Amino acid sequence: MKNLLTLLLCLTCSIIIWAQNAPQKSGVKFVDESITTILQQNTNPQKPIMVFVGTSDYCGSCKRIQSNVWDDLSVVAFFNRYFKNISIDVSDDQSIEKHQELLHELQPVIIPCFYFYSPKGEFLSTALGYKSPQEILQLAKSVLDSTK
Repeated sequence: MKNLLTLLLCLTCSIIIWAQNAPQKSGVKFVDESITTILQQNTNPQKPIMVFVGTSDYCGSCKRIQSNVWDDLSVVAFFNRYFKNISIDVSDDQSIEKHQELLHELQPVIIPCFYFYSPKGEFLSTALGYKSPQEILQLAKSVLDSTK
């Protein structure tokens, strides 16, 4: 009995240590600022801006994007390197308030949607609905090429 308890204790400790050292998904990094603030404080004027408008509450496609696209390693590497990323959750009052000016300008009627802006804030492109990792990368690469 004592050996069994010792074994269980060792297994539990091993699992805890492994879980703490397991690699964490970092995902695409979204800045917690409005597009106006980003443009005013743009420390890297070479990066275009991507705005993702979605929700975490009731949109199945938005949830799929969160798990399938924003956590895809190739998408993470590309967007974190080449874009300033903004996420607007239209089911969250604070997010709506922070991005009220941009939402008024965009007037999104379908979610999820993606908007791309030049580093200077000029509108470049939009895409509506669910996009696979390959589709969003292709779109982002074409946007990036158009800013060069």
